[in-house]
Amino acid sequence: MTTAALTLKAKRHKSKRLTVARMMDRLYFRHPMLCYGAMALLVPLFVLAAVALLTVVLALPFMWMAGAI
Repeated sequence: MTTAALTLKAKRHKSKRLTVARMMDRLYFRHPMLCYGAMALLVPLFVLAAVALLTVVLALPFMWMAGAI
């Protein structure tokens, strides 16, 4: 579906309930730089967390063989 079709579909549907998705859309369209800034902070944070977890998981067998565990 194109963006125009989705917009028309949303306008036809008269529900005014504010869902999380609608709040995020509103935030993104009103303050895009805030969202880009949040992504610029969150993406490296998640990458660092994944690398740290992977490092620990890969180090465990060697620590076990060395008798440290």
